[in-house]
Amino acid sequence: MKNPFLFFAIFLFCALVLVIFLKTENQFFPFDPSFSERGKEIALAKDFLEKGNPDSVITLLSSALKKNPGDFLIHFFLASAYFKKNELSLAEYQCEKASKLNPESQKVKELLCDVRFEKAKEKWQKDEKRKALFDFLFVLKNSDKKETTEKIADLTGGRFKIERKTNDLVADFAPRFSPDGKKVAFHSDTSFLLEDYGLKKRLVKKSKIFVMDTQGKEKMCLTSKDSSEKFPSFSKDGKKIAYEKENITPRTDSLVFNYDRDIFVKDLHSGEEERLTRNDVYDALASFSPDNRKILFVSDQYGGICVMDLDTKKVKSLYQCEEKLLPKTSPPLPFYPSFSFDGEKILFDAGFAQRKIYLMDKDGENLKCLSGLENEDFFPSFSPDDERLAFISNRDEADELYLMDSDGTQERRLTFDGMDKKYPCFSPDGKTIAYVAKPVEQKDHYFEIYFLNLEQVISKNELIKRIEKLLEMFS
Repeated sequence: MKNPFLFFAIFLFCALVLVIFLKTENQFFPFDPSFSERGKEIALAKDFLEKGNPDSVITLLSSALKKNPGDFLIHFFLASAYFKKNELSLAEYQCEKASKLNPESQKVKELLCDVRFEKAKEKWQKDEKRKALFDFLFVLKNSDKKETTEKIADLTGGRFKIERKTNDLVADFAPRFSPDGKKVAFHSDTSFLLEDYGLKKRLVKKSKIFVMDTQGKEKMCLTSKDSSEKFPSFSKDGKKIAYEKENITPRTDSLVFNYDRDIFVKDLHSGEEERLTRNDVYDALASFSPDNRKILFVSDQYGGICVMDLDTKKVKSLYQCEEKLLPKTSPPLPFYPSFSFDGEKILFDAGFAQRKIYLMDKDGENLKCLSGLENEDFFPSFSPDDERLAFISNRDEADELYLMDSDGTQERRLTFDGMDKKYPCFSPDGKTIAYVAKPVEQKDHYFEIYFLNLEQVISKNELIKRIEKLLEMFS
């Protein structure tokens, strides 16, 4: 080369690049005189791991470790092999050894976090909550894996942001959004009165209908003083609500409780009320069709789910719940029916020993069960695009909130807090699900309204604060 200085500069540059490469990009293979021999063992161990053969890794590297007890890579791959075998304590031990030898290794930190997370899950399932929470906290502070953060969020209460909207020490039930999404209608069990049913007096719940804004404020009662009204549902133009009202002078023959309900519609502007049924039986759980021309409801008079034409007041039975009229595969006791937003389908749950979700055409044809054979699912609700269903299920012991596609597939659990839940309902924009919930150990009059936001996921910092707060509770 004609220019020796240029040659020397190129040589220095290449040497510098090699040093940087060895220190940063290839920290698993630091310079070592015995690199070639050890490299073969490491390469073979890596190949065994990739082929799913951790036992061979352990056999190979346990022998190598006796010759090189301070070798970082041997400890790391042994930890990986033990982790593959779910021998978590041994995996943790080898990870800690590797970490001491190479504290800057991000791969070791991530592996240790994976190990600690799996150990924490086992502790959580064994009800060793405090020990598990310490491990969760370690993982959150040392791992950048989004998937692991979401799993910890699910285990400790759920990944979606949940806001409590009522706190009035009475039972709030069945929230329904107004069509513009600005209001929520619901009923509250506001009082308990003694009523005489011939045999003896019984304590009977009395309910009133309320409307509030979505911040839980501007609460207004729509029920007159002496009435007991439940399950409000907005018309699709937001001008009226349909609801059920208890008959204050029911038939008392063969009655144990007052199940005499009738369907009413109230004009929200004028306050004018129209009674739609007079059957001296249970007519309840009313909701409007998307065109506001029909009312869907459940009736003992007609044997199950019915639809009323609001112009002619004619009633048609769509689904009969009398067991003797049904084949064994049909569900009795329909509950909480609603139209799809396009008006073509009707959704409800039904069952005696086990409740399941059913879908049928608007004329009562093509009945289909959407629940799995072993699942008990209830309170289904359509999303505004009719593509998804929100529902409650106790398949994991607690009553938790779930989503699934409207064909019954792609089930997804949304809550993990172990609270009793009922009556989910989508907001008109599909971003929020309202429902009621209470701690399992508390009585029914502690049900309150909650909003779950499907577009707001809890951040890592918020999750750390949740874990720290839980640690205080378990201390």
